[in-house]
Amino acid sequence: MSHHDSAAIVHRPHPCGFLSPSTAPVPEETRGKVAGLIKGHAKTPPVEEEVLPLLAENGNFEMWRIDGEEKTPLPKEDIGKFYCGDCYVCLYSYPSNEKKEDHYLYCWFGKDSSQEDQKMAVQQAILMFTSMKGKPVQGRMYQGKEAPQFVAIF
Repeated sequence: MSHHDSAAIVHRPHPCGFLSPSTAPVPEETRGKVAGLIKGHAKTPPVEEEVLPLLAENGNFEMWRIDGEEKTPLPKEDIGKFYCGDCYVCLYSYPSNEKKEDHYLYCWFGKDSSQEDQKMAVQQAILMFTSMKGKPVQGRMYQGKEAPQFVAIF
């Protein structure tokens, strides 16, 4: 079954908004209370800090959706759209001061994705890592737990 069949469209009705929180906020009055019970003192409120990007923002982004045992490249207009039931392999290449180019290779796992797709995404990323002679830094992103630096790429 291709990803264009109607069953796949029903399974993938809309992108998952990783740019917006996927969990309910914790009420302020409950923050630190469990830690206070365990440690014997109340936690101080967290300090809001600006998260600086760790990756250059002028890089090249490529993205593939795991489709069975293959990875399907996404068109430029679909890069950055993540579906809850899918897994993706992403490659971000950017200029570096020390080398010609650095690479960040990672898998993104949707919260409703199957273990088979997750396993295949990891296998595809390993193949890419090996073909690039071990140059990329590798990572894994789970829906709802994306690093701020990852979100900043988009």
